[in-house]
Amino acid sequence: MAALFSSFLRRSSPILLAFLLVVSCSESPEEGSGEQARARADTLKIGVILPISGALAPYGQSTLAGVQMKVDQINQAGGINGRAIEMILENNEGNTVKSAEALRKLVGLNKVLAVVGPITSTNSLAVTRDAQKKGVVLITPLGTNDTITKDGDFVFRGCFNDSFQGTAMARFAYEDRGLPVVVAFQDTSSDYSVGLCRSFVETFEQLGGRALPTLSYMTQDTDFTAQLRRIRNSEAQALFVPGYPPELPLIINQARNLGMEVTLLGSDGWDNQDVVTNAGKNLNGSFFSAMFSTQMASPGLDEFLKMAEERGIENPGSFQAQGFDSMGMVIEAIRVANPQSGTVEEQRVAVRDALANLKNYEGAGGVTTMRPSGDPIKDLVILQYVYKDGRVTKEYVKTLKAKTEE
Repeated sequence: MAALFSSFLRRSSPILLAFLLVVSCSESPEEGSGEQARARADTLKIGVILPISGALAPYGQSTLAGVQMKVDQINQAGGINGRAIEMILENNEGNTVKSAEALRKLVGLNKVLAVVGPITSTNSLAVTRDAQKKGVVLITPLGTNDTITKDGDFVFRGCFNDSFQGTAMARFAYEDRGLPVVVAFQDTSSDYSVGLCRSFVETFEQLGGRALPTLSYMTQDTDFTAQLRRIRNSEAQALFVPGYPPELPLIINQARNLGMEVTLLGSDGWDNQDVVTNAGKNLNGSFFSAMFSTQMASPGLDEFLKMAEERGIENPGSFQAQGFDSMGMVIEAIRVANPQSGTVEEQRVAVRDALANLKNYEGAGGVTTMRPSGDPIKDLVILQYVYKDGRVTKEYVKTLKAKTEE
């Protein structure tokens, strides 16, 4: 029966899989038979906090697909020293309060060794201090805000930060595309968007370009025509918009509907099928930074793409890859720490130490080494959306190498 259920999960859609996981992970530790309870007691528990419902659900479901692939890969190979990985999922719905509640439940009730997630900067910042206080490893797969890892040595990220991403896009705009005047458009309710716009503008001006005053919107806004008209009537030749749906596709569509011909520039939040579905041909010719490309050279790429294809995931992107790699780094830290004795608090410290010293981890998105700060040495790729023959595709443009020093 277990084999049949596992086969069913592999063939299921990411959304159905997410639903099944939410249901299966909502049981309290006291529920289930004695045999099931004994089996769970011998597993290695890792918590996961993702938005499975709400506006950010497409990102949470994509990340979950990658996380689940890694867990299945390890468990099908016999687990870690004979012990299976037990993933315990909490749906934060993209909400800061629910993110905090999820962390407390995972740490206090479920006694997890580590937590993967949340995926956005704002939700990550809502839990980092508590993770540090409780002494549990927390690694955000996609939280790029610079301050996330400042709360202590239990907090990590699996991605590059905003300083690197914003700088990379500014250099690309000025040096590669030769765009002398740009404008940034920030979501003031998003730490992610604000941090990226700041880094982009500062770097662009340092390079000798001219950045017009940054314009603003807020999450849940739907009409951006006033700001876009100002940009259309200005000297700006490029518009930098780091954001997420549902606002992001609306901004792209409204800009093109107003006849704006500026070059559209984005960030890793653009790397999702939901953006493609809702913006379509209006994405043509835009550029964005990403953590992963199917065309990049990576030691773990072929196996990742094979697993994704088996699960019906077409053209996987940064979120699937980051879920896969972030869970993989935690599992590797657990393998090195080999927590078999001591209190759960002592085991968490051992996992933290192993993750902080992780070197040359070979994942789907490249080779990663963790810095003592909790920030990885992680390369960045720039991709372009191209509309051709009735479909939107992502084309690899270039790789920007991360600095190896702090």
